[in-house]
Parts: sequence; C-alpha cells; structure tokens
Amino acid sequence: NTNNNENLRFIFGRRSVRAYSTAPVSEAAVQTLLEAAMAAPSAAGKDPWRFVVIRNRQKLGAIAAALPNGPMIAKAALGIVVCGELPAAHDQQLSYLLQDCAAAIENLLLSAHILGLGACWLGVHPREDRVRHIRTLLRITELVIPVAAIAIGWPRTESGAAGLVAFLGEPEIDVEALRRALAERLPDYMVPRRFELLPSLP
Repeated sequence: NTNNNENLRFIFGRRSVRAYSTAPVSEAAVQTLLEAAMAAPSAAGKDPWRFVVIRNRQKLGAIAAALPNGPMIAKAALGIVVCGELPAAHDQQLSYLLQDCAAAIENLLLSAHILGLGACWLGVHPREDRVRHIRTLLRITELVIPVAAIAIGWPRTESGAAGLVAFLGEPEIDVEALRRALAERLPDYMVPRRFELLPSLP
C-alpha cells in the first residue's frame, strides 16, 4: 500500500549514520530525543532506563577507545549512553531491563532521523570489558548497567560537502528517474548528488 509506505517513511528511511559535520546539536534537540526515548513502553511501566548525555570530547574519545566498531562517536556532536538500573526493572530482571532499554533506543534513533540528525547504535552490554570501561569512565554504580552508546550528530553531507556519488555500470538507466525514486525512499543526505556512468563496473 503506497499510502502506508509514505506514512512509514520515517521507519524505512532510518539508517546508521557514521560521519558527522562539526555543527552542534542544540539542547532543545537533545531534550526532544530524550523525551522520545522515555515515551517507549517498559515492562510493568517501570521505566528503568537512565541516560547520560556526553559532549566532552575527551570522554567521547575514551568511549570510542572501548568500542571496536565505535570510532565515529569520538567525532560526533554528542553521545548518549543508555543504561538500565537493575533494581528499578520489573521484578529486578535483567531481561526486562534490556528489552526496555532497547525500546527506548529505537525511539531515540527514529526521533533523531525525523529531526534530520544522524545516529548510530553501539552495543556495550553484554561485553564485560566494555561494561566495566563505561562504568568506570562515567563513575556509575554496579547496579546501573551500560547497555549501549548512541553517537549523534548532523550528517556530514548536509553541511555543504560535495555529497554522495553513485557509479552506474548500466548506460541505459534513466538517471533522473533513479534520482526521484531514491529521493522518495531515502532521507536527503543519503541521495547521491552526482551519478557517474562507467563503461563497466570495476
């Protein structure tokens, strides 16, 4: 159903964004992200999630150092570490805590996409070395479990960079039709600004 797909574009268009501009993200935008995250459902309405917003460049770098797939958070405008407080979770169960935090994270990611921000979910739990590193860095109690770190910033191609280039190996492709189709399905920063026709793909 085309109408349903249009209504769900904010879901289908969400992507993990790993390159950010140097533009700051306002406190109002961060507040919106947190409110969206906390609007997620939780088991028995316990809301065990806890959020740590980090803008300090040194701390972002320290988080990146602990996450093998997370170097981008060092250059993000900010990071949000999503934690769960075990005593606050339903029946004090780790499984409920993790489900609740995952729901909050997805809300946060979708709201970032709707605001035009780029975000990337970086797992911390259940890797014990990562959990210990983040817990020590943020000086949080043993009862609070770091679940994930979210890198957030304005996508780099929106800051005036040249943008994406698509290389095509089929000369009969209608480039303008392709551009329009991509624009209908993807956020603006993911639509190639230029299409290059190649005699053959490498």
